Amino acid sequence: ASNNIDYWYYNGSTWTQTISLLNNGGATFAGDVNVGNGVTAEKRIVIDCSNPVFALKETDQAADSRVWGMQSIASKLYFRAFNDAFSAATDVLILDRSGNVGIGTDSPGAKLDIKSSLTAIGTEQLLTIGHDINWNLKLQENWNASGIQFDILQKYGTGAAANVLTFFTGNVGIGTDSPNTKLEVRGGSGSGEIAHATFTAT
Repeated sequence: ASNNIDYWYYNGSTWTQTISLLNNGGATFAGDVNVGNGVTAEKRIVIDCSNPVFALKETDQAADSRVWGMQSIASKLYFRAFNDAFSAATDVLILDRSGNVGIGTDSPGAKLDIKSSLTAIGTEQLLTIGHDINWNLKLQENWNASGIQFDILQKYGTGAAANVLTFFTGNVGIGTDSPNTKLEVRGGSGSGEIAHATFTAT
């Protein structure tokens, strides 16, 4: 390109461009870049500018779905999914200097702060822990006509996940997703099981 400075390597039969110093202050490298080359002393790569970005681009992926990056903004570190032009980004994970991590929020108030993206009636799974996709526990936000509740669902096998615990307006439900008392338990038909019990605070 015009006004770039290019470095080429000749292996005895073929010339290959290896480094290009661009006229906008940037640079491109055709091969690996090693820093330190095995030296044990501390080395640094510093990007010194406003809102710096370090990005990785998977060239074999679809357009606008192949750029991942880290960006420092207002003393927080953002892990973001960028479009190809870097004109739009989706925040995936945010770290602040107090050691808090935010998912869905850029102002995490705890070591792990997960905020739902719901803005209207619907459901969203916020957290899954377990063995695999068929054996796990899920924390889910459920925004319905009655309000916002949080459910813990248990997945055991290939069937649908079962709602085992619900938190709604200060009440807790087991076997019911609409508890009307501080603790409401429903379900069970075998010997020694609770069919229906409610507990009201005194």
